[in-house]
This record gives sequence, structure tokens and C-alpha cells, in this order.
Amino acid sequence: MSGNKASKVKGDAKYYVGMAKEKVGEAIGNEKLSEQGKADKLAGTSEREAASVRDDEKSKHDDTTKKQVDKIINKADDIMNASIENTQKERADKNDADNTNHKSKL
Repeated sequence: MSGNKASKVKGDAKYYVGMAKEKVGEAIGNEKLSEQGKADKLAGTSEREAASVRDDEKSKHDDTTKKQVDKIINKADDIMNASIENTQKERADKNDADNTNHKSKL
């Protein structure tokens, strides 16, 4: 992952480090450390939520792309099957014509 992109793991790490700072600050009576811990928890929560939104959007984009690719593949299959049917029909018509010509020569 890129250094600037939000990630769920980084968000969780910030949150839990913040929680630890908050609890230690409360335990030793250090209000500044406790407040810093609360701020870190909030930053961690925000980063995790940003990563979740990004992942949800990526998933939606991936689903749309897959649907488009599936449509293209299905269309290509239709074209290929039609071409095969036409080729088979042309061969059958040619064979019929050859058989008719052969019988008329006899």
C-alpha cells in the first residue's frame, strides 16, 4: 500500500496506540497524554473509515468492470457462434451443390 493511502491496519494501529495513551494518561494523572490518546483514537477511526470507503468504491468499480467484460465476452461468443453456423451452412450448401452436379454428370 502507498504511504499516503489510508489503510485499515494503520487506522487500527493508531486507534489502539491512542487507547493505550489515553488509559496510561488517566492512570498516571497526565491529562495531556490522555487527550493525545483520544486524538490518536479519533485519527485511527477516521483512517479506518476512509480505507473502508475506498475499498467499497473499488469493489463497486470492480463489479462494474466485470459486468462490462462479461457482456463483451458474451457478445464475442454470439458472433463466433453465428460465424460457425454460417460456415457450416455454407459447407452444407456447397456439398449439396457438389452432390447435385455429380449426380447430373452420371
